[in-house]
Amino acid sequence: MPLSDVDLEQLEKNYFDIIDLHVRTNLTSLLTGLSSRHMIFNDWNSRFVSTARRGYNASNLDIGAERIFHNVFSSLHWTPNSAPIGSDLFFETENAFIHIDIKTALLTNRADYYGRVNVGRNQTSYPAYQGTNINFSPNLPIYYNYGTSNEKSCLTYGIQIIHENIKQNILAILLFSIPNGQLFRHYGNLIVNRGKSGFYPKGTRNVKDFRFAYYKNPNFILLQNTPFRVKFVHFDNSQNPNVQKVDLARNHQIR
Repeated sequence: MPLSDVDLEQLEKNYFDIIDLHVRTNLTSLLTGLSSRHMIFNDWNSRFVSTARRGYNASNLDIGAERIFHNVFSSLHWTPNSAPIGSDLFFETENAFIHIDIKTALLTNRADYYGRVNVGRNQTSYPAYQGTNINFSPNLPIYYNYGTSNEKSCLTYGIQIIHENIKQNILAILLFSIPNGQLFRHYGNLIVNRGKSGFYPKGTRNVKDFRFAYYKNPNFILLQNTPFRVKFVHFDNSQNPNVQKVDLARNHQIR
């Protein structure tokens, strides 16, 4: 039986807190792992640069970060799921299916952060653009095994890593919870910005992604005291003291 909107949002918050605590508990080993690429920097950097898309400064953490988080989350003992559609990390628990996507962004590419994060069809159940002339079809269900005795909510999260390509330190790691599609009636298109891909194919009104604009509404709005559904789990501007949290999250409240 589907959950009420409040119960569903509370479930999102419960797992948000579990993920937050787990990342913070393992932060030292996590940061060590994310920096491990620098130990063999000269063996891969020139090849990485030569294969990058012309005119685009790609994050050199994009693939490697997924490996590190796979290792960190293995200690949670949630059951991994092999479904071909889903996020970088996909688990089943006693009462939910949980997707966690790992996002990387360079400090020099503000379009990839600044209070928003790109979300693809395989990473959300949220029906972005509903009620507009733009077509977006999320590939994740609101509930898995809907209408059966094993019905479980689909919960989607992301971890965003903001860094500078050459420097070893990770500037920031943000955790965010994307609302389940059932909650569209409360959040609507306010939290939706145009995605990276634009229209696809060209000449249509179809899109493959959207940017979750959490800076506009960063709270679990149905819960008492409206806690944040976005937070910094790490911030280190020691190598670039001019950068402040508000420069990254676009919202003075998010901490």
